[in-house]
Formats: sequence, C-alpha cells, structure tokens
Amino acid sequence: MYIKLSKLPSIIYIIVALLFIIYSFFKLYYIFRYKKSSINISSIKESVDVFPKGLLFADKNGILLLVNTCMYELSLDILDCMPQDLHSFWKSLKSGDLKEGVKRVVFRDNLLIRTNDQKTWTFVKNQIDTDMGEITQISATDTSESAELYDKIKKENIELVEVNKRFKSYAKNINNLVAQEERLNTKIRIHDELGQVLLRTKYYITKDIDYNRIKELFEIWKNSVDILRHEVEIEKKSPLTYLMETARDVGVNITISGDAFQDESVEEMITLLSSEILTNAVKHSKAQNMYIDVKYKMNKYTVIFTNDGIQPTYPITERGGLSNMRKKIERIGGTIKVESIPIFKITIKIPTDNI
Repeated sequence: MYIKLSKLPSIIYIIVALLFIIYSFFKLYYIFRYKKSSINISSIKESVDVFPKGLLFADKNGILLLVNTCMYELSLDILDCMPQDLHSFWKSLKSGDLKEGVKRVVFRDNLLIRTNDQKTWTFVKNQIDTDMGEITQISATDTSESAELYDKIKKENIELVEVNKRFKSYAKNINNLVAQEERLNTKIRIHDELGQVLLRTKYYITKDIDYNRIKELFEIWKNSVDILRHEVEIEKKSPLTYLMETARDVGVNITISGDAFQDESVEEMITLLSSEILTNAVKHSKAQNMYIDVKYKMNKYTVIFTNDGIQPTYPITERGGLSNMRKKIERIGGTIKVESIPIFKITIKIPTDNI
C-alpha cells in the first residue's frame, strides 16, 4: 500500500530539510578541517604568502614552481615585470636594467638592491636537494637596518681617514717646525762663533802674537768659512741610529735586517718600542746582541725582536714596559706577541694606515 507524498504531514518535510542542512554543515566543516590539517599545494602557497621575505622556487630547468606574494611585489618594484623563469630573473637582478631609482648596493659578494622606498633587500640563491630532485631557491630578506648601519660605519670610517690625514699633516708640520728651530739654533750658534772669531782676530791684530797662535786663528777661520759654505754638514741621524749608539754604550750590538722603514713615524714608534725591549734585554737576559728583523707587506710592518741573552725558562708575565707597549700598539690597530719558548721573541705588527 503506497502513501502519497502529498498526504504526508508537513512536519516530515521540515525534519528531512533540517537533517539535510545538518549533514551539509558537518560535511563542509569536515572538508574545511581537512584542508586546514592537510598539506597540499594550496596550503603551502597560503603559508609562504604570509612570509615577510620573498621566496621563489624553481626546478633544475629553471621552471618556476612557487613564487610568493612578497617576491612578486619585489619583482615589480625592482624590474617592473613579473618573474618568468629562474635564469632570466636572477640575471636581471644581478646585471639587468632596474626600474628607475632602484640601485644595486655593493657589499662584498652579496647581492643587495635598494628600492625606491629606501628599503635594502638581500637576495640569496642556493640549491636544495629533495625527493623530486634538485630545486633552486631564491630568497629576499629586508636588511635595511643592517645596510643603514653599514653606511653609517662606512661614512664614519671615511671621516676617521680624513682626521688621520690631518693628524699626519699636523705631525709633519711639527717635524718641519722642529727642523726649522734646529736650523735657527745652528745659525745662532754660527753667528756666535763668528762673533767670537772676530773678537779674537781683533785682539790678535792689536797684540804681538807668535806663529802658533796665528796658525790656530787661521784654522778657526777656515772652519767658520767651511760652515758658511756648507762644506761641513751637520749630520742628521735617524732615530734607530741613535738607538744603536745608545746600545753600544751599554755593551749591546744591534743588528737590523730586512726592509727599510718608508715612514718616519713608523721608524720613530719602532725606535721607542726597541728602547724598551733593549732595556729588558740588558736588565733581565744580560744580552750582548739584539736582532731586529723588519718586513713590510701590504701596508703592514712586521718587526721581530730576538737576542742572544739568557733565555727564560717560564712564560713571560707582561707588566710595566711590556704592558705599556701593548697598549700603545693596540691603540693604533697593531698586535704584539711575546714568546718565551723555545727562544725569547717579540713579534710586532703595525698597520701604516692608522699612523
């Protein structure tokens, strides 16, 4: 016996409709949960799109597999076009035409690009091995803060170089002033000597003197004339020459080998350090010979000190002169290394840029 649908109570229709709605809701909820909990191309794309850095993935042939929103926007900002394939995109970033106002920033071997909004992006390309084969990744990271810090340090270094040049110029002027003062003192001394010679000559003329006194007066005049004609030059000794003479006075012979000093300020500093080392060699090791080996390479002096004195049998404790010496050297960017085994040796490295 069949019951006509039209004769069914209306409540049945409502119940069926509600059941269908509930079923549909749970079905949609299940699909939503499944999409959220499962990993697929769509979920990966959604995830990388929210990254604050640009990402691009391509296969070994350069065909693009995935490009996130950030990289798309960067491509438009930098190249004024969308990335088409890996090779052309990377080539354009490194050496192609950039959008007006966009600049490449030179920083070692890194690829940095500064966009029109003054942000600096660092692009890195690397290979990733996967089950699907080799995949190439290009990432772009906002390094604006680091770039600003680098620019600031670079600017400050340029300013420091200028200040260093002014200090060098000032030091040279001081040396010139000292030389002028020495010449002036020499002239004053010669003037005084000539005055004394003239007085003595006047006295000899007015008095009866023997031949020996006349001969003595003649020699005095000859020396005075020689000085005026620059036939007798006042010897100008280098700082190291004075040091070697001082060392001989205390019974130590200094032997210097290697390269000659090209900078007077470096020679003066090495002389000051050598005098301290000489004092220690005489005081502690009873040395009779001190050896100084000088090497100059790539704007840096390497000076090695050794001696033939009693070698220490224990590590050297830096204090007093050695400690002060280290502070002076490190203040100008140099280094000092003190060794006591197998022989006592001091190695000093001084860059000429900071002197």
